[in-house]
Amino acid sequence: MPGKIKVTCPNGHKLAAEERKAGKTVACPVCGVKLTIPVPEDRKCTDSAVLRILGIGDELLKASRGEKTKYDYPPEGSDLLLGAHPSKKQRNTQICPQCDWEIDAGYTVCPHCHFYLSRGAENGGKG
Repeated sequence: MPGKIKVTCPNGHKLAAEERKAGKTVACPVCGVKLTIPVPEDRKCTDSAVLRILGIGDELLKASRGEKTKYDYPPEGSDLLLGAHPSKKQRNTQICPQCDWEIDAGYTVCPHCHFYLSRGAENGGKG
């Protein structure tokens, strides 16, 4: 049935719910018991999909494979001479609270463990 989600209530009544009701709790029209209409697999949002929506998923995937990303330092094609870029102590960094890696302070997701860093990560995760 196009536009319908097949579901069975706890009492065994077979139903077809409209797709717009996915994820909502409804009463079975036969017996009145409450049931939640499941969300179809193709509509579930994964962590990777969220990162892609935010525009950083592809870069994190590259980083996890050891490939160059647009967040690498120094940027490719920059005029910085070798050895002229700031050392880690001079750069603005933070420690990931999940994996303890030192990362650039501008990251919102750790490129090592993919942990989402809240805005308060700079002050120990409080914020």
